[in-house]
Amino acid sequence: MRKDLKSHFLATLYGAAIGDALGVPSEGLTITMYEKYFPNGIHDFVPSPPGLHGSLQPGQYSDDTEQLLILANSLVQDKGLDIHNFSKRLANWWRISAGVPSMNRGIGKTSWAGCRKLSLGVSPFESGSQYSLSNGSVMRVAPIGLFYRNPRNSSSKARVSSIPTHDKRECKEAAAYIASMISFMVHLGKSPLQAAKASLDMIKDKRLENRFKKAIRYRKQKPEKVAKILGTRQTVLQSVPYAVYCFLHNQTSYEKAVLLAVNSIPGDTDTISCITGALSGAHLGMKGIPKKFIKNLEDQKRIRSLGNKLLSKAAQFGF
Repeated sequence: MRKDLKSHFLATLYGAAIGDALGVPSEGLTITMYEKYFPNGIHDFVPSPPGLHGSLQPGQYSDDTEQLLILANSLVQDKGLDIHNFSKRLANWWRISAGVPSMNRGIGKTSWAGCRKLSLGVSPFESGSQYSLSNGSVMRVAPIGLFYRNPRNSSSKARVSSIPTHDKRECKEAAAYIASMISFMVHLGKSPLQAAKASLDMIKDKRLENRFKKAIRYRKQKPEKVAKILGTRQTVLQSVPYAVYCFLHNQTSYEKAVLLAVNSIPGDTDTISCITGALSGAHLGMKGIPKKFIKNLEDQKRIRSLGNKLLSKAAQFGF
């Protein structure tokens, strides 16, 4: 177990939020649009192209981080994962986003549908899609890997956390894999490669397992080649393994790992960057995240406070 757990707890949350905010402007852009608005690439928080991504300003995060913080707060308040209370918090968040359009930070269709059902009183075990392969439950899962010290427990809880919105097997297994990697690195001090390989044992879907194996195998290959092999779209079969690749390709640099994800066009860049950032933060700790990003990130004090509370509750109730 690490002696500097606080640093890695905070860096995981900061890493995810920063990655998300950096990736918002390039999300969904065609190569032509990307080259028009960002001819030199994206290297810091920048405005989104006109008419895209609502009213989000540089340094503001999307619904990816909103859901991640809801999950983290739920773990703190309930001293662990309570699927019913977590679902209630998702439903309350959805009501605000649905009622005030300016508050909607880009909720995906699957998350929207699941949260809407939850708001109508549907059971969290019946509200999630069993058809969608989208990555909405994976982008928010990092706090599970922090709270639960045992990777097997964190992967199990990650699957449950996915159910209210994404109840398809591949989505649950992708969430389990990312949570397991974070547990291995933060609590057991495993290297990125060790964590990536060990977490393969947590997966119950062969097709997804093979995708993660490719991310590991091609970790030293050029991004252009790997992006074509793995893909960068919203599906968990593409975006999540590619996020693992971005992290493994740049294990010693948070900035390089996340900016690789941010500039992977066309792709679901905010979510890929969010997952990449969480993994990199979990590994490197606060010393690895450039202060310039933290300084200009929305809600940085709130995130730090929540990270401290999550650490305190995890020490008491995580296992």
